[in-house]
Amino acid sequence: MFNPRYTQGTIYPGAHPGLLTPDHQHAAILSVQNSPALENSNISEHWKQQIALATQSRSFSSPHQRAHNAAALARSGGPGFSMNYNARTGAFTGGPNAAGLSSLGGKYNTSSTTTTLTTSTTLNTSSGTTLNSTSKTTTSSVAVDDQKSKSDSKKERRDWTCLDLGGIGLRNVSTDLFKFSFLTELYINHNNLTRLPPEIGKLKNLVILDASGNSIKTIPPELGLLTELREVLLFDNMISVIPAELGTLFQLKILGIEGNPLQDVYKNQIMESGTAGLIAALRDGCPVGPPPPERGWEKLVSDDDDDVNDNVSTSVRDLTAADSNKPSTTSKNLKFTIMSYNVLCERYATSTLYGYTPSWALSWSYRKDLIMQELGGYNADIICLQEVDVENYDTFFAPQMSLKGYKGVHFPKSRVRTMNEVERRIVDGCATFFKTSKYVMHEKMVIEYNQAPSLRRQDIKLTSNMYNRVMTKDNISVITLLENKENGSRLIVANCHIHWDPQFRDVKVIQVAMLMDEIAQVATKFRNMPSKIPSDQLKDERPTYPEYLKIPILICGDFNSVQGSGVYDFLSSGSISQNHEDFMNNDYGEYTVNGRSHAFNLKSAYGESEALSFTNYTPGFKGAIDHIWYTGNSLEVTGLLKGVDKDYLSGVVGFPNAHFPSDHICLLAEFKVKQEKTPLPSSKFNNDKK
Repeated sequence: MFNPRYTQGTIYPGAHPGLLTPDHQHAAILSVQNSPALENSNISEHWKQQIALATQSRSFSSPHQRAHNAAALARSGGPGFSMNYNARTGAFTGGPNAAGLSSLGGKYNTSSTTTTLTTSTTLNTSSGTTLNSTSKTTTSSVAVDDQKSKSDSKKERRDWTCLDLGGIGLRNVSTDLFKFSFLTELYINHNNLTRLPPEIGKLKNLVILDASGNSIKTIPPELGLLTELREVLLFDNMISVIPAELGTLFQLKILGIEGNPLQDVYKNQIMESGTAGLIAALRDGCPVGPPPPERGWEKLVSDDDDDVNDNVSTSVRDLTAADSNKPSTTSKNLKFTIMSYNVLCERYATSTLYGYTPSWALSWSYRKDLIMQELGGYNADIICLQEVDVENYDTFFAPQMSLKGYKGVHFPKSRVRTMNEVERRIVDGCATFFKTSKYVMHEKMVIEYNQAPSLRRQDIKLTSNMYNRVMTKDNISVITLLENKENGSRLIVANCHIHWDPQFRDVKVIQVAMLMDEIAQVATKFRNMPSKIPSDQLKDERPTYPEYLKIPILICGDFNSVQGSGVYDFLSSGSISQNHEDFMNNDYGEYTVNGRSHAFNLKSAYGESEALSFTNYTPGFKGAIDHIWYTGNSLEVTGLLKGVDKDYLSGVVGFPNAHFPSDHICLLAEFKVKQEKTPLPSSKFNNDKK
């Protein structure tokens, strides 16, 4: 039995059409590229490439020709034999250094584009009959047989990722085909298709699409959702307009459109600057769609408990209407809101990293205004920002937030110590803002993980891993100690930005373990600090903190860690074992000998809620890596800002875009400070636990 990764859409036991040998195939390609017709000096190099690729495409008009080539070679090699087959060119390569020759005429180093082939599988028509490749068929549609069990389907999907339905006379393609979201290559060339269904946008893993030689008149805008695409071949169709939505195809290397009645504006763009130039022009010129609905507000307590703060609304951008100076009731004195937001530093927002974003929407001049609208609109009492550089903190954030009644604290990353004044201005860090009408600050401090006090503890061994992996990273956290002006309650706010690289999961765990060590020291110190607010100015009775664990603590930021990671497990459970997989078998002395623990009862504000499915949204990753942690014994979360509308997201490949200024979205939570309850006379009924 062969292990199929590629299906030609049919089982054909007879002789195959005549096949070119690999040498002849390469020669045929080169002969097209060097033909006299392409030597006309009036034709641009980009259009010469279009003509060469179109000529090559026209040679693949036989039924299932690419799959036949692959299957024939696999059979001739005997059981277990496999070679690399490049279905775009029909070329085979083998040996330890083999690499597929792409239609671009060079190596194409993408694992999904050079496919190891062995045999074929069967695709059935909607009537249940097997397609016979001995002659072209005029079947009105081809439907995928989806009657297999889920387990069989999953097994099959692991075995093949390419589908060749070329040259068989298809008039329509069943939408069932687009349930095969695992496909990386789809060949529906040289048929009788007049349209591509919009459901093609479901093939999120598609790298190559060949629909040449049909009668297609329009390109569905949904094709722009397939950001993994490298090659889209649409030669010899009836296309006149290229939708602007294709501008999001930032990885596209070739858009084959020769042989179409294309409008001059598109043809001229390709002739002048090739596929990349056309895609960039489409991206920057794409009309801005309607904004998403406002993010909703999830109430976590009943209305009888006075659950919504005066500064919190059930809509998103309506919060500016709240009067922050309005007198509060006693219960509301204990409530506050906090936001955490990675705003995407100006220096990191490059077209290389965010090639799907229009250049104007990526510019800081555009994004900073959107960010400030969000900050002002949500009107949070405390705001924790990550990736704020020195220049923009000094010239933009601090002045603007001051006008809104905030005071700020900012520390840049540790690398700033080695830089001159010009260089240090672009170093990013963490900024925390708080409303001066509500809080007074006792102290501010920065934790630099490459030289944190934890590294100087006698029980911490500075191993080579600690030197080479942890101390080479300059991530920081900023801690502010706040006191509420109305009730005297204290609050420790830690604003964190943990290392990003998944290859350094161990570093993330060590950084967060250091953070918790420092917070314990800070809480002990803060408990004994004298108040900055005279008792006669308080509206409520001042709380007392008999031990440091009673002080309310918030730890927010970009942890670059999802639920189930070592960082998340450590914070939520209070400990991490010495052999946790996220230590990656590295030696960190006491950390990896006895594990690590902390004494705080931490909970994630969004942990048990379905309000938010992601905080970071890009084509390559969608997940919740930003968190707001709180001490459950002293704080209660009463409300959460929900996620982005799902219908809106269905047409968006990633952030930032015209409506969202960062690749992260902000988190916003409302908390209530728990009041100490008077113990009941009998210990049997003591409700002392929080």
